[in-house]
Amino acid sequence: MIKRWLSFFGKDRAGERIYDSRLLAQLLRYLKPYRLILVICLILLMVTTIFSISLPYITRLAIDRYVVPSHVKLKFSGKNSSFEDAIKKEYSSNLLPITDEIYLVDLSKMAKEDRVLLEEGDYVSKEKYLLLDPSSLALPEKEKTLTAVGKYPEIFSQKEGFFFARVDDLKRIEKEDLRTVRSEDLKGVKFLALIFILILMLNFFCNFLYVYFLEYTGQKTMYHMRLDIFSHLLRLPLSFLQKNPVGRLVTRATNDVAAVNEMYTVVLVNGLKDIFLLAAILFVMFRMNVGLTLLILALTPLLVYISFLYRSKARDAYREVRKKIANLNAFSQETMSSMKIIQLFSRQKDSCQRFKKINRENYLAARRQLVLYSLFRPVIEIVSSAAIALLIWYGGKGVLNASFTFGSLVAFLSYIQMFFSPIRDLADKYDIFQGAMAASENIFALLSEKTERVGGKRLIHLKGKIEFQNVWFSYDDEWVLKDVSFSLNPGQRVALVGHTGAGKTTIT
Repeated sequence: MIKRWLSFFGKDRAGERIYDSRLLAQLLRYLKPYRLILVICLILLMVTTIFSISLPYITRLAIDRYVVPSHVKLKFSGKNSSFEDAIKKEYSSNLLPITDEIYLVDLSKMAKEDRVLLEEGDYVSKEKYLLLDPSSLALPEKEKTLTAVGKYPEIFSQKEGFFFARVDDLKRIEKEDLRTVRSEDLKGVKFLALIFILILMLNFFCNFLYVYFLEYTGQKTMYHMRLDIFSHLLRLPLSFLQKNPVGRLVTRATNDVAAVNEMYTVVLVNGLKDIFLLAAILFVMFRMNVGLTLLILALTPLLVYISFLYRSKARDAYREVRKKIANLNAFSQETMSSMKIIQLFSRQKDSCQRFKKINRENYLAARRQLVLYSLFRPVIEIVSSAAIALLIWYGGKGVLNASFTFGSLVAFLSYIQMFFSPIRDLADKYDIFQGAMAASENIFALLSEKTERVGGKRLIHLKGKIEFQNVWFSYDDEWVLKDVSFSLNPGQRVALVGHTGAGKTTIT
């Protein structure tokens, strides 16, 4: 009971943990009536996560398949005949023989290990090539392509019905002819762009439903919580209400409930989404490149350390801010309700000085919280930038040695930004979570107060009158009522008139 009184009067409880699983369980109890909605939200969450991680992958496909030509020349010298024969056998359908020793191959369709071995063995040409297959085109497009290619015999070479040209030489082709030559690539880009837009629209719709349902659940939860608090306040004994400032009790039913509502609508809405998104991003990144993913994850322990350091420093700051806000509200309410008395006794200056002191304490507590937050976020930004620098260094080398495609590098860059975005927002979410835990601590301390016991009986019909017969009453040795007698009949109105100290208050 002592701790409860201390919590209402703002005593420091910094030695206690701000997170309490029992508090969280009590908060989640309000969500039980909305379990079906939460299941729907979970399904929508999975769908939006899949949509989100698919967008960079579509970008990768567009770049590697259609934007950047990925054909190169392989020159087999016979110095490692067993390896060369294995490559020819494995990728026979992907190899276009130019001469007995030189082949044209699409590197994007080869396994990463084979690409690395070919690059290390100096089999791969430095130049990239564009390969055309007119036989796969419809008749009108085929004729246009052959006409455009025929204009540049010095650029395009022909082999077994295929045409190929160095990518650097394509700059010498007129724009209209280049558009004709790469018409199939343009169609592929347009098709993937349409899929990209469609996924964006579906993602928007699913995300809208997800946020709406969770916001609705949060508002309904807060609605019932406010009702519980207010109805509980009505049943509390007068002794409790007299010992606690009205402003602080109002804070419990307004500011504290609003803090819990913010946790429901922000932490719950975005927190679950971030967890699913991070897991999905890691899965895709490991599938794309294990080494690069591990290199990026090497920064994770630093992020975890920074986050825990921030948590230990911020914990007391958040509770202190809640305490100072409650003190400020309590003093403001008490001052406003007693303004007539303050003015009557000319205590305006004293009240102003007290308010300045409480207001400055609130300012200093909020400033400490702001300093902690302003330090945390830039550090996360620096670590995120370091991860991008590692990606450019490691991934750039992979692109140069053919172990990594340019499209994969672009997709990885998007995934890293998506990966660090929830971590950058950790300060905001943790701020809200800390405030909600401190607020719920106060709310459930209030709700745990014992209500006034109902010991009397309800009187349905009252009959009779009020009568004083020879009543005497004194304060110490000073008599106020001396042999007073009178009677009040039902429905009668009586006024007590007399000078100060005559005993009017004593009678009533």
